[in-house]
Amino acid sequence: MPTLYFLILTLASGWASFRGPNGSGVADSAKPPLSWSESRNIRWKLDLPGLAHASPIVHGGRVYALTAVSQQGASKIDLSASEKVVFASDAVPHVWRMLAIEEKSGKILWDRVLHEATPRGARHAKGSYANATPATNGKYIVAALGSEVVVGLDRDGKLLWKHDLGVSNPKDALDPSSSPVIFENLVVVQCDFRKDGYIAAYELATGKQAWRVARTEGYSWSTPAITPQGELVANSPKWIRAYDARTGREKWRVDNSVKQPYDRIPVPVIAGNRVIISGGGGNGQFFAVRLGGEGELKPEWSVTRSIPYMPSPVEYKGLVYAINDNGILRVYRATDGSLVYEQRVSSARVSASPVAAAGRVYIVDEDGDTYVVRAGETYELLAKNSIGELCMSTPAISGSTLLLRSSARLWAIR
Repeated sequence: MPTLYFLILTLASGWASFRGPNGSGVADSAKPPLSWSESRNIRWKLDLPGLAHASPIVHGGRVYALTAVSQQGASKIDLSASEKVVFASDAVPHVWRMLAIEEKSGKILWDRVLHEATPRGARHAKGSYANATPATNGKYIVAALGSEVVVGLDRDGKLLWKHDLGVSNPKDALDPSSSPVIFENLVVVQCDFRKDGYIAAYELATGKQAWRVARTEGYSWSTPAITPQGELVANSPKWIRAYDARTGREKWRVDNSVKQPYDRIPVPVIAGNRVIISGGGGNGQFFAVRLGGEGELKPEWSVTRSIPYMPSPVEYKGLVYAINDNGILRVYRATDGSLVYEQRVSSARVSASPVAAAGRVYIVDEDGDTYVVRAGETYELLAKNSIGELCMSTPAISGSTLLLRSSARLWAIR
């Protein structure tokens, strides 16, 4: 597919996957609100069943939301588990559902059951059984349902196909969060949440497997990034590898070995002719690699101090905005990794990834406060807005609307 056509399709598709257009977290032509409150700018809010950290996606005037509903009491989030590994005790029968919502009104257009099962493994006490954000190209919708299955639907919610993710040992399936990524006629799923990991691509229309590559890269919960040319980059605590998204052939790799081979969560960020890799935990690092290479490559630059653990950075107008879990924002130049400034933005923890639009960067903390920071080399807080509910999900942007998912509701703000 020609690059120009791909870019036009991406711009026209709204916020159709995790972190929106091309996984960038940027919607520069959009004009989301600067400030809001419970009494103004709330277009609508909708109570959602179950528990999920999957972000909403938007395409063609519709918002899609994924959730997992326990059949034996409500699932809850344990915020005390932020600094340690604690597993919840709700590995009981669940129903995974997808809702299609009219973007203008908040009206539910359809509500479909995608899968029913007892999860194969326990979830982290701060996680959910629906961590992964769905993806759509307008005609098809794809969702990865924890350690269970990946499913394909049409626009009307009809289930077209379903693939078992094939977990060989339930104890190795640690509540996945990698979101599916659509490229041309394929959907790519990264399954590094298990010891016998892999990346696989399936045909959107039929679910037929197009290719599959085995991986032994250690645990990763990251979503892959794909360039318009089809260079697929996958984060991990061992080797960062790039593949041909059409065939699965490895193109290049970078040594990212660390002593503690876990906890690679942030998404690779495409920034012009570079990809920026990050991930805390152990002795993680933050570095840039030139795209388009072959074989074993070296980073162009790297940073090893205070790397974000959960949130993915966002590159916007030549600067990389990285919010740490402790609420400290660090801004770097994409060209050389030099630090522009650092500033505490929030006193609460941050799990959601920042997004950018209209010359602003939007940062949502777990308290439900959204901090709007002016994009640029000098820190300026433009607004602080609160919905007063726990927020773990990355927001979505559609035109003049900002979509926030709290632990209980979906909010449309404009």
